[in-house]
Order: sequence, then C-alpha cells, then structure tokens
Amino acid sequence: QAIAAHSLSSPHPNPNFFVNRIFFLKHVSLLQSLSLDDLQLVDQALRQREFLAGEIIFEEGSTQDDFFIIYRGNVLIRKHIRSTYRDLARLGSGEYFGDMALFEQAPRSATAIAETDCTLLSLERSHFQSLISHRPEIVMQMCRILSTRLREANERVD
Repeated sequence: QAIAAHSLSSPHPNPNFFVNRIFFLKHVSLLQSLSLDDLQLVDQALRQREFLAGEIIFEEGSTQDDFFIIYRGNVLIRKHIRSTYRDLARLGSGEYFGDMALFEQAPRSATAIAETDCTLLSLERSHFQSLISHRPEIVMQMCRILSTRLREANERVD
C-alpha cells in the first residue's frame, strides 16, 4: 500500500519522465534548435494539462494567453467564418498552437477543441516573458521557426 500511495501522490513516479519529456521537446519543430540547457528551462516553465475529447481548450475571441504543445492526443482548430464553422487544422503529438498569444495581447483568432483525450503542455505568456528575459536567444530561435511557418501559410493562400 505504501508504494501505491506514493505513486498516487507523486505526479511523475517514473524517474525517466523528465528525460523523456526533454527528448520529446527536442522533436517539437519550434524548439528543436534549442540547446539542452534551454530545453530544460522551457520544460520547467511548462504546465501539463489534461483535456477530454470534445472539451474546448480555448474559444475564438477569448483573451487566454497560453501557448500549447500537444504531448498526447489530437486537437482541432476551428474558425467561425460567415455564420458557419470551418476546420482549419487537425494537430497531433509534437505539434503546437496558440503561439500568437505569446507575442500579442489580442483575442484568440480561432477555437481549439480536444478531438481526443489530450495531454497538453502549456506555457503562459508571463512565464515566456520571464524565460526570454533571462535567455533572449530562445526567442530568436523561436522567431525563425514562426517566420518560416508564416511564410508557408502565406504560400498556401497564394
């Protein structure tokens, strides 16, 4: 019983959990060029959150300021366009969304819905700002990736 009680009280009983999570983060395109030290700092700032299938993560127009990385599961990004809803993207493990919230205080441009049960890693804007004030090279690496993502989105529109 003592072992069972310990594993219930400990959020991550597996000693390899953090090593596995750092390895996972290294394969997220937005973070792949960061050093191991920087990845560890990012990992410390992340909060793990669970969502059930069908649960709304955030709604279009809301002012929530979290950025999300999908650790497990699938997320649907949906936008309200002229009295109907349009599915913009279906994202899976290792993909991310909500990145604009890290850089601007504007309402969400779309709704994010857990398509399956999901484990997400979230980063609040205030934690991100603290992180980059100590390690500005992190934001430079992220901006390069986000710029590429924006360029690719513009090419798809053309």
